[in-house]
Amino acid sequence: LSSFMLLGACQKKEYHKEPLVVFQETNKIKDFYNSIKEIKIVSLENDDHFLGSRCDLIYDKGDYFIVDVPNNHLYRYDTNGHFACEYGRFGRGPGEFRNILNIQIIDDTVVIYSVPEMTALHYDRDGNYLRTETQKINGVQFYIVDNGILAFHGYGTSNCKVSLLTEGRQKDFYPYTSQVASFIDQGPIFTKNGKYVFVRDPYERTIYQYVDGQVKPRLSIDFGTYAISDSFFSLEYIESAEYMMEQDICFISRYCESSDYRLLEVKRPQNSSTYYGVSFKDKWIWFNAGTKKSCLDLDGIKDLVDDTLICLVEAPRLRQMDKELFAKIVNPEVLSEIEKVENDVIMMVRLREW
Repeated sequence: LSSFMLLGACQKKEYHKEPLVVFQETNKIKDFYNSIKEIKIVSLENDDHFLGSRCDLIYDKGDYFIVDVPNNHLYRYDTNGHFACEYGRFGRGPGEFRNILNIQIIDDTVVIYSVPEMTALHYDRDGNYLRTETQKINGVQFYIVDNGILAFHGYGTSNCKVSLLTEGRQKDFYPYTSQVASFIDQGPIFTKNGKYVFVRDPYERTIYQYVDGQVKPRLSIDFGTYAISDSFFSLEYIESAEYMMEQDICFISRYCESSDYRLLEVKRPQNSSTYYGVSFKDKWIWFNAGTKKSCLDLDGIKDLVDDTLICLVEAPRLRQMDKELFAKIVNPEVLSEIEKVENDVIMMVRLREW
């Protein structure tokens, strides 16, 4: 659990009647390979902007926005993998930030969320600093919506999970009263599809959606024996921290949705496994990204756009690709340059219908 941040916590367990997805533990990846229609490889330009070990990615209008979380960098690469620009830098001056909590792309404006409280730095698409917006609200991550700003509080900074801040007024959703410790991973809490903004809570078995001023359940996951037990939420801080480190449990670490497809990323820290569930019109397939035959990094799938998974992988992984998968690459000539690549490589994995 070294990649999780320890925070104070409080939560009351809730159950919902939304659609239920059953988690399937598996060491297979064959079903995923069969679901792939084609693959495009995008080699990121080798320059002075080398990526750290824990990066995230948002794909928008043909561009790749890559967040280097440990090193506090945000880069944009164009559709061909050429470096375009960097947004801001670490510091305390205009256009500078103390850290990167999360980012958001709004039309041609790029927003970096940082501290103290809520600090939102706005840049144009070319990296030029525009302005800084601040709000007196604490949170783990933030997201601008039509009628305000959503804040996910994590645990220990508020008495609710999510708040909507509108013109100085705060509307709270899902209050809690327990006092447990929380391991909050660094993946995206908020993702979007059309008018819906989805909210992921690492402790919860439920994905929430925000629309029209309300936060409601979208779907729930049945983790079976890997679910956090109900008794956990009555533990004290130290006891709950010990529980999280000792028990074999699963977390939802990423959720994305398009019109027909959904993506769930699930982490099982006890055996360092990452599982993915991908659905087409609610028909789910599950696979393990850590198998020897996988060319994916353990948490390599970063985004879902229409029918395409956007993956960020280490270049040496592509050398493990078997013949079946290699045959689906539409630009195999790029692989001849992999030996020279020091940055990560992007895989655009287009899915079939099933």
